Amino acid sequence: MCIKKTRAIFVSAAALVIFVLSGFGAFAKDAEMQELKDAFDASVAVEGKRVGDYELIDQDGRRFTLSDYFKGSGGPLVVSFIYTSCPEVCPTITARLKSAADNARAKFGERFRVLSVGFDAENDTPAALKHYGLKYTKDFASFTFASASPETAGKMTEDFGFFWKKKADGSFDHIDMVTVVNGDGVKNKQDYSNRTQGATHGSRHEELL
Repeated sequence: MCIKKTRAIFVSAAALVIFVLSGFGAFAKDAEMQELKDAFDASVAVEGKRVGDYELIDQDGRRFTLSDYFKGSGGPLVVSFIYTSCPEVCPTITARLKSAADNARAKFGERFRVLSVGFDAENDTPAALKHYGLKYTKDFASFTFASASPETAGKMTEDFGFFWKKKADGSFDHIDMVTVVNGDGVKNKQDYSNRTQGATHGSRHEELL
């Protein structure tokens, strides 16, 4: 599937949901504002590039590789990064992404899939991800939750342009973002929360996922 077609399909689905929270919270310091802007710019820079291949473990303990999604006539894949102990932002992202995915699937069929990867490798075990995922879906074939080794989590988030930083209290600052990957494994488009866009003064004012 070509990039242009995949983008058009997803933008239609994206209008169904708007994220309302930012993982960074209120940025009061110039240094923090710059950090978010740099994270935003880095995420935009990876659009149009092919994803790497990574070994992951799904919520049921099955190993798979990211390239499995792009074999044959794979459809659009939406990738999000979450951590299971997140008190508010990640659950909001996941719930609204699930709603958007359900509506998109009704229009475009089962080839539309979602993958949420836990980036807190120490705590985001398959069991923790299944407990987290069951709050949103029982259909793990189309909405999969996956754990990664610390090395894989680091490389994959960098590949996708996803910024995250562990804080002293064990929680994380992170950019609010999901990545649309087309059937050829190319990162087609990043979608952001309203607050991430506002904080970075970005020029991309399209309807967000």
